Amino acid sequence: MLLQIFTFSGNALSKPYVNLYLVALGVSASQLGIILSIGALLEMAVIPVMTSAADHRGKHRLLYTGFIGTLAVGNVLLVSSDWFWSLALAAVLIEMAFRPTASLGFQLVITQVHNEGRNIAGRIRGISSLGFGLASLVAGPLFALAGYTGLFLSAVASYLGGLVFRDSLPESISDPVNSEPETQTPPVPHNRGFYLLMVSMFFLMMAHRAGYAFWFVHFQQNLGVSTGEIGRLAALMALVEIPFFVLLDPLLTRIDVRLAFILGGLGMSAVWLGTGFLPSRGWIYPLLLLRGGVFSAFYLTTFLVIVQISAPQNVATNQALLQGTIPSLATVLTSPLSGWLYDVAGPKALYSAITVVSLIGIGIVIAGYHLLKPVPEAAV
Repeated sequence: MLLQIFTFSGNALSKPYVNLYLVALGVSASQLGIILSIGALLEMAVIPVMTSAADHRGKHRLLYTGFIGTLAVGNVLLVSSDWFWSLALAAVLIEMAFRPTASLGFQLVITQVHNEGRNIAGRIRGISSLGFGLASLVAGPLFALAGYTGLFLSAVASYLGGLVFRDSLPESISDPVNSEPETQTPPVPHNRGFYLLMVSMFFLMMAHRAGYAFWFVHFQQNLGVSTGEIGRLAALMALVEIPFFVLLDPLLTRIDVRLAFILGGLGMSAVWLGTGFLPSRGWIYPLLLLRGGVFSAFYLTTFLVIVQISAPQNVATNQALLQGTIPSLATVLTSPLSGWLYDVAGPKALYSAITVVSLIGIGIVIAGYHLLKPVPEAAV
């Protein structure tokens, strides 16, 4: 729990402000879209290789530590220079490592609580939101006192401080694969549900990443939200997730994970549509309340659906593929277009398009519902 609090506190002090910082220094939305695409391209190319090696050698915790270090380096670079290429490199490193850190860390958490025979994955994720929310409450006063430099250096301290507790995680998600040719374990084939989920996640993460990339930028530029208030909004965004994550633990023992995944995805589509048509800043707060419930369901069940269609030998790689490679491919192909659409047509057009794309992704899951049933050897 302490590890999750420290890690997500670092996320709260960094990720919501990176794009705002770049825009404040004169980076356009179109340039920002290109930077995000480069980060996604590296995530798509590098992360699966790393997770595959971790699967092979049973070194998932070591890889997680490397991801945390990459986030820390990226935040240090942000405050080291205002040269465009230095800023771009920092943003690329953060973009490349941010989601793999969250997905691998949470998969390690799921493995640990499963090994202990406890059904508390949602509760642990709620603790993560608590860390994010509390740090976000501090972010506003910290920004007023020390600006972006204070935020990013505090994020570095939080990331590195969390590593003190990394031994609470298991060393590996599954037993390492023997690398000797004569005894090497044969590759585990993917079932049809994996490929259906791959197509669905392409559309869902296309919407997800484009929606969040310009979220706070839209709030600040079009709804008059100050940088200080961004911290309060981020805090509310995280804190309202906590009761939903806690309630999901017992709820998901009674309902089909696939159904909860669909409902969460439909709810996120409503959030994206509402974002584009907010009439004033006051409507942001009820939107965040809605997001708290549907995001919790979508986030937690995404992990669980992937786990239930995966064998233990390839669950980490499947998580990386479905939550890293495929979303990164979507980002590479669409981030420049999203930035251009935001610049030229405005937030209503962008978030309307995002809503349509999100609904396509959920429609694919509904159509192939029966293909996502748990496999007999699932890592659950």
